Amino acid sequence: MKEKLEYLFSIKGMVIFVFAFFLGVLATAAGLSFTNIFLLFRSNVETTSDAISIANTYIVLVTLLFVMMTVFITMYTIWFSRWFSRERSKEIRDNIHIIAYEMEKNAEVRNLFITILFRNDELNEEIKDQIIKILNEEMTDTIKNSLDINFALPKGGDNGDKNKD
Repeated sequence: MKEKLEYLFSIKGMVIFVFAFFLGVLATAAGLSFTNIFLLFRSNVETTSDAISIANTYIVLVTLLFVMMTVFITMYTIWFSRWFSRERSKEIRDNIHIIAYEMEKNAEVRNLFITILFRNDELNEEIKDQIIKILNEEMTDTIKNSLDINFALPKGGDNGDKNKD
C-alpha cells in the first residue's frame, strides 16, 4: 500500500493522474456537447435568453477545457524539468568519472584540466586557502612533535660526555 501511495505522489504518478482526469473531463465535455447540440437542433429557441444561456454554457465548457489543458501541460512541464534535472546530474557524474579516468592515463588531458581550473580566480583563492590550512596543520604537528623530545640528563650524574679523560 505504501508503495502505491509513493507512486501516486511521485511526479510521474501525478502526471498520469492529471492526464487521466483531463481525459475524463474531455470525454464528459464531449458527451455533453454532442448531447446539447442534438437537443439544440431538436428544440425551438423561442427567446434570446435561451440562446444566450446556451452560448454561455459553451463558453464555460470551452474555458474549462482550456484550463484543464493548461494544468496538464504545466504538470507535464514540471515532470519533464525534474526528469531532465535528474538525468543531467547523472550525466555530470558519469562525465566526471570519465575525466578522472582520462586524467590518470593521459598527461595532455591532465594538463588541459589543470589549465582550465586555474583560470578561475575564485577557485585559485580556495586552493590557496586549502594549501595554507594543510601547511599550518603540518607545521603545528611538526613543532608539537619536536617539543616532545626529552632533553633531561640521564640518572647517575653522567652528562652523556663519553670523551672524558
